[in-house]
Amino acid sequence: MLVGLKSTQHVGHLLATAFAEAHQRQSGLRVVQAWHLSTPYDEAIGGRTPQPPWVTEQERAIDGLLIDLRMTYPDVRVEVELVHGQPAFVLVTGSQAADLVVVSRPAHGGFVHYLGATAHALLREAASPVLVVPPVDEIRDVERSLEGSVLLP
Repeated sequence: MLVGLKSTQHVGHLLATAFAEAHQRQSGLRVVQAWHLSTPYDEAIGGRTPQPPWVTEQERAIDGLLIDLRMTYPDVRVEVELVHGQPAFVLVTGSQAADLVVVSRPAHGGFVHYLGATAHALLREAASPVLVVPPVDEIRDVERSLEGSVLLP
């Protein structure tokens, strides 16, 4: 399985979902955060320089986020990778060796169902199924709106 992280903020629900899926499928989990620089010039220079120090800090931050999940799911093998490349390309390429790709949808305005560019690219081009996890704030909004409602069969 493959899970793509945009950042290390607000990813607890995404990672918990990915670990639960990996456990259920008896699969390993590759946690990937792809990064690229904003201009072609920076990319050309950045591709020729040693790994920036913040990459090591990001790896440590991701490892810190995984501590509890690794204890909860000790049977799930985990690899963490920070990859220099365009995120959609990196994840689409990684989907060829994955049985499932898990990404989150950005939180934009409550009930607006917006997919980011990376999720769109994955849904179009991934070689494996894609699970798009809603932001945790949206899940809470839906739960609050359903409180006191009667659902009929």
